[in-house]
Amino acid sequence: MKIIRFLLFNWFTKSTVNRGPQSILGNKRLAVAIVELQNLASILFFPMLFSMILIVILQSSKLIVSDQVPEILIGIQLSLFSAVILNKDLFGGQSIVHRTFGYQVVNAKTGEPASKVRCFIRNITFVLWIIEVIPLLIKPKRRIGDWIAGTMVIPVPPSDPTEILEEMKQTRWTEDLKWTLLLSFIFIGLNVGYFTKIAFK
Repeated sequence: MKIIRFLLFNWFTKSTVNRGPQSILGNKRLAVAIVELQNLASILFFPMLFSMILIVILQSSKLIVSDQVPEILIGIQLSLFSAVILNKDLFGGQSIVHRTFGYQVVNAKTGEPASKVRCFIRNITFVLWIIEVIPLLIKPKRRIGDWIAGTMVIPVPPSDPTEILEEMKQTRWTEDLKWTLLLSFIFIGLNVGYFTKIAFK
């Protein structure tokens, strides 16, 4: 848990949320979406740095050849990127940024916190971020992923983002969690498999 705490709440990640979102075109949700992108990038900084160092070590020990490095590195980093982004709202429908500024992903029909699977589905479209945030200019509660997953984002009282660590400890092995993890492994596996195939082709 200490490693997870460091990755989520080091000085670098905290710097992305300490300034607070400035409204863009009168739209705070769009500003929060941009802060969230910055926060996710900062969370991934050290894992990606470690993956680059690992590749250099493997290359120097002749376990991989130089022309395989770009594809393997891209595969590892895309997998890390996917794992974090797809599951950023896994606990209570709130990412670290959502908790800090007071937002929550909920079921659009019931208003209850969105299930883990729904949160996973809404984040699949994150790869189309530039296109995906356009609907926020029209309807701040929903981006494209929300329309697909049947979710929306509502304002709630801000909370301590470090509470997510305690929620991780208390997580129970439910069907919802099983399906979410299975979908995550499949999605990440496709990334790894594709780039590994290219590297060793």
